[in-house]
Amino acid sequence: MKHTNELIKILVDEKAVKIIELTKDVPKSTKELATLMNVKNSNLYYPIKKLLEVNAIQVAHEKQVKNITEYYYSSSHLLNKDGIVIEGEQFKEHLEGCIKYYLYLQTKLIQKLEEDANRSHAEDDLGNAQISFHNVKTTPKKWKELSEKINNLIDSYRDNEEVEDVETFNYIIGSYKE
Repeated sequence: MKHTNELIKILVDEKAVKIIELTKDVPKSTKELATLMNVKNSNLYYPIKKLLEVNAIQVAHEKQVKNITEYYYSSSHLLNKDGIVIEGEQFKEHLEGCIKYYLYLQTKLIQKLEEDANRSHAEDDLGNAQISFHNVKTTPKKWKELSEKINNLIDSYRDNEEVEDVETFNYIIGSYKE
């Protein structure tokens, strides 16, 4: 995404993250978003404006209702883009926002793991979430190469729209030196 710095700032705002989540499949108007989020329409204008500025949401279509133009917003285009890689200066500048967004994603992962643990599974049920833990001894240069290969491999699976029963799976990948 072009405006990663601005996007990171916005992702600190829970409303903005919720708007992205609610508009990923079906475009929604401000009124629909307000109803789903249980907030006033006026509380969404600023986050919507900021999300539009960094292309985190787009106007999918417009609807004329009497003298008012109602805009329908979508974040589905984010699913077709490369993932977000945050490191170095961007991470340093927006440490708090990055951590909050990472924790938000981790919370979603934990909720899915708990759902899997609390329900019975058919033999062919693969569940909704998984965690992998790996330790690798390598050089810093090879570590960077491996991270890029992992991200590229995930990106290579993005264009599976022609396959039936396609669902969205989210990967949260972090690595660190001991």
